[in-house]
Amino acid sequence: MGTNAARLAVTAVTAFAALALTACSEPTPAPQTGSPRTSESTETTTDKPSPTKKTTTPPKVDRPADKDLSAIKPCDVANGLKPADFGIDQRTQGREGKSAPFPGSLTCTIVGDKANLILSVDAVVTEGFASYTSSVVGNVVPTKIAGYPAAVVEGKAGGIACFTVVDTKDGQMMQFQLTVTNPDRQPVTPHAELCTKVAKIAEAGMKVVLAS
Repeated sequence: MGTNAARLAVTAVTAFAALALTACSEPTPAPQTGSPRTSESTETTTDKPSPTKKTTTPPKVDRPADKDLSAIKPCDVANGLKPADFGIDQRTQGREGKSAPFPGSLTCTIVGDKANLILSVDAVVTEGFASYTSSVVGNVVPTKIAGYPAAVVEGKAGGIACFTVVDTKDGQMMQFQLTVTNPDRQPVTPHAELCTKVAKIAEAGMKVVLAS
């Protein structure tokens, strides 16, 4: 999901205000006097070994097993999780296409006319869970789904969309999104209910992913 605001704006979600940062001013350093030392200096130098750079290995993510999403078709997941079980009146098998918020990944969209809801499922192979959750705009609530690290991204209270992302492999994740199609038309699912429902949808969706 582009900038963070673009990620949440894909399905008519308004951008959230960013926190303003203030920079502390530092006194201007005094100008250097004299010329910097050059190779013509008569001072004798001896070779010294370069200091050893310390490298840190990222902590291993606690997953039951890595799940590669490269071959996962989002519409297979969206159809397989049975949207009707979550009150989404599915009239078609979903529309698959390129993911706008995650270029290079695929998405599937199912529209529930009577429910006034849109379900989107993204098999993200171009951005990892840690990168996304550390930068996305919204309240990130950690959880576990099918044993995998996951998070519900709540956005702002009273919003019309909520997301659940699941960490399946380094650099990859599943995203499930539930959005009110038209906030001026009934029924309008309350934001808290959207978040509860999309987490349950993600649980059902991950069963399909892991069985693929």
